[in-house]
Amino acid sequence: MDQEFLMRFLEIGAIDLNGDDIKLGKLRSTAKDLSATLRKSPSKTASFTMVATPTLQRQTHP
Repeated sequence: MDQEFLMRFLEIGAIDLNGDDIKLGKLRSTAKDLSATLRKSPSKTASFTMVATPTLQRQTHP
């Protein structure tokens, strides 16, 4: 299921890897590790979300 979610981002062009299989492998590995971390510690979800949110968004919506 994690791979399926990642593929959705790739299909809509939210993440552009320019056909680089090495980057895809690293991205898959990172997604898998992040998923495992959040399953073990769901309370970390908020801090990861804050890191992923654009700075401008955080400045206008604290």
